[in-house]
Amino acid sequence: MTVTGPNGCEDTTALVITQDITLPIPVITNNTGATQLDCNVNSINLTASGGDSYLWSTGATTATIDVTTPNTYSVTVTGPNGCDDTTAIVITEDVSLPIPVINNNTGTTELNCDVTSINLTASGGDTYLWSTGATTASIDVTTPDTYSVTVTGANGCEDLTSIVITQDVSLPVPVITNNTGTTELNCIVTTINLTASGGASYVWSNGATTASINVTSPDTYTVTVTGVNGCSDETSLSITQDITQTDPPISGGTQSECELFPVQTLTASATVGAGETLVWYDAASGGNVVANPSLNTVGSVTYYATAVDDLNGCESVFREPVTLEIIDAPSAPLSGGDIIEVAQDPIQTITATATVNAGDLLTWFDAAVGGNIITDPSLSTPGTVTYYAESFDPTLGCDSPVRTGVTLTLTATCDDGVRNGDETGIDCGGSSCFECAPETILHEGYFETGWDGWIDGGIDCERFFGPESYEGDYSIRLRADTGLESSMILENIDIEAFNWVIVDFYFYTKNLSYGERFILEYTDDLFYYTVAEFVKGEDFDNEQFYNKSVLMLRYNNEFSQNASWRFRAITNSQNDQVFIDQVTITGNPEAVFLSGTSEVFMPPYLSLAPNPARDYISIKTSMEGNLDYTIYNFLGQVIHRGPYNGIEIPVYDLATGLYFLEISNGEQKSHRKFVKE
Repeated sequence: MTVTGPNGCEDTTALVITQDITLPIPVITNNTGATQLDCNVNSINLTASGGDSYLWSTGATTATIDVTTPNTYSVTVTGPNGCDDTTAIVITEDVSLPIPVINNNTGTTELNCDVTSINLTASGGDTYLWSTGATTASIDVTTPDTYSVTVTGANGCEDLTSIVITQDVSLPVPVITNNTGTTELNCIVTTINLTASGGASYVWSNGATTASINVTSPDTYTVTVTGVNGCSDETSLSITQDITQTDPPISGGTQSECELFPVQTLTASATVGAGETLVWYDAASGGNVVANPSLNTVGSVTYYATAVDDLNGCESVFREPVTLEIIDAPSAPLSGGDIIEVAQDPIQTITATATVNAGDLLTWFDAAVGGNIITDPSLSTPGTVTYYAESFDPTLGCDSPVRTGVTLTLTATCDDGVRNGDETGIDCGGSSCFECAPETILHEGYFETGWDGWIDGGIDCERFFGPESYEGDYSIRLRADTGLESSMILENIDIEAFNWVIVDFYFYTKNLSYGERFILEYTDDLFYYTVAEFVKGEDFDNEQFYNKSVLMLRYNNEFSQNASWRFRAITNSQNDQVFIDQVTITGNPEAVFLSGTSEVFMPPYLSLAPNPARDYISIKTSMEGNLDYTIYNFLGQVIHRGPYNGIEIPVYDLATGLYFLEISNGEQKSHRKFVKE
């Protein structure tokens, strides 16, 4: 450079200019040796180098800093030439806690008589410190407590966990229950059942390991009871025995009797002491108990009595035998046969006969049982008598248990107009008279497959299924009092050729009150009139079967080819019911009635004259007492009614036509048809 002064003088000098813009080389030295903060390293020391001055990202200007938080730390390094450069270091942090775990290797947290030690193992870290002071991962504990462990991780962080260990060494409370209710074995109680309780398992002194045992011998029985905690205790029960036997009973003695009729019953007897019970057997030992030591047939039997002690149930030392015998009595005499003869003139004598077995004696009596001895069993007057023959065995001393009856009959003649002797009708039938005319079955109604010719009257008449049927499953049910609708009707039966007709039937009633009734009506034309009436409380009771037969005689009724009958209920309600079953109608041309075995309802005799009538009617009847009369027209309407004066009944004011006359004394009724001219 040339410099010129004011004076114009100049001089020249020179200066050399150099340049240095080299960047420094920044370095961060980690003095701690770790770039991660954790529970062990809570501060990292960093030193910068490579320049003259330093400026950290934290604002620090020292070469060295301490960092305690995770971050990226940078430093700007300035060299002597004023040039600078920057470098950085990353500091991280790990302060996570470990997860402490205690594993119970024994599987239970309770110490007891079976489990005396529990093994615990800690996990989840690098090191362990137990509350017991142990530093091993696993420990064995033998006392109840709360056991805790501090677990430290690799980063130096630690956490705590614990486990509670309890203890149950309580003894069970052993109990023996006597299910039989007695501690004494005897002849009744041969086994006693004992049940132990209070624990989980049992061991008896007899070796049994069940809760219940049956003991059959006296002893002291001990049971060791172990609870669920393995702890055990024991208890005992003493069982005694009484099998003392009693003295045998005192026999009432052997019994032996002749057979009677009906066969008698013999019963064995014996006595025992106080506090004892008498028991019978069918054998001297073993055998079966006999509740009723008796004999009711011919033969013999021996029963055996024992005395049983009421306290211990033991039988007597031996059984006392008692024998019963019913001796086979002689057979009843064999009858020589009943004798029926027609009385002669002069009258004959007939005598009863019978035979007995060889060696037996024959005796006659006037009664089947008891009675008087008859030395001459004969009959010499008209009539009937029965004598009874008895056998006697003098060797056994026994009579026949039954007597044989022999009947003697002397009948009157077959032309006396009276049914006597063995006649089945008046002067007909039997062994001496001509045979009576046969009966004819005109109708049979059983209702099992239908109405059998009868007609359903209406709503209160029904063919009914039920036990009210006498002979099968069906009957005809009548109820209420609705006239035709309470009726069953049979029409157009030809009885013109017969002198008498019987209507036989069975019936059953339900719910009828006293005085309620049903009737049997008859007609040979258009008008029905009552031929029989059956009243509750007088003729029958409810819920029983009855058999009735109604006799109709030609002289009391008009018998025609178109005869009809009608059963009709006369009750208060539909709940009052009559069941009719097995209706049989028979006729007979004989002039007299041959009675059978049924109960016969026979209407009283009634005749009237003149017929046809013009002004008055006179009657003859078998009815007694005060009589009333009622006159009906052919429609059944009442035309006249009044008391009968015993002489005649006026009909002069009646229109010409057919009428019916009813005569009644309040208990009986009878009907006749007449024509008014």
